[in-house]
Amino acid sequence: MDRAKRLLADPQSQVKLVAQQVGFENVNTFIRVFKRFEGISPGVYKETLLKKESDADPRFEIRRLGRVRADTEKEYTT
Repeated sequence: MDRAKRLLADPQSQVKLVAQQVGFENVNTFIRVFKRFEGISPGVYKETLLKKESDADPRFEIRRLGRVRADTEKEYTT
């Protein structure tokens, strides 16, 4: 799960792809196992990390359609 948590910390990562990268063929099984070990789903874990990042870094701001880096105005999805 440590590798999955590191991969989920990437703002551009997707839970489905992280599941595959750590060896799960079924994303639902990955979600269930992650939640059993961490106490929260991988999606909530990822949102929590991104929220902490945006709160700590004033260059980030939240927009209606997604997250945008204020210093580059480049939009990326969560």
